[in-house]
Amino acid sequence: MILRSDTDSITAANGTSFSSPILAGLVACLWQPHPERNATDIMEAVRRSASFFLNPNDSMGYGAPNFGAADVWLTLTGVEEVEELGTLLVHPVPFSSTINVVLPDGLMGNAHVVLFDVNGRVLRFHRITVRPGARTR
Repeated sequence: MILRSDTDSITAANGTSFSSPILAGLVACLWQPHPERNATDIMEAVRRSASFFLNPNDSMGYGAPNFGAADVWLTLTGVEEVEELGTLLVHPVPFSSTINVVLPDGLMGNAHVVLFDVNGRVLRFHRITVRPGARTR
């Protein structure tokens, strides 16, 4: 954090005195679009999004949270899965920068497309509108 010192010069400082209020503000911002969620849900989303979630330690705890990923987790958890969706065709496998997903005929509406890594971290998140015959990037 950059601040003005007692001598009117600019100096750097750090510590939990700065991180706690910033984190509290970010948590409040995260909770705002999810008013139906309780404090436990919000805390779980923040933990799951953190850089050391899979291996917390004594010095960093769960690590630095990713509030974008926490928002995605809150958006997607508790959403009923679509039953009888049919078969998705995903190609090419493996892929490098582009992946194609072909949905079954007849699907329409808004959808979330989420790409996860092998550890369950969100790599990409897109909101799309599905229309028959349409291509979305």
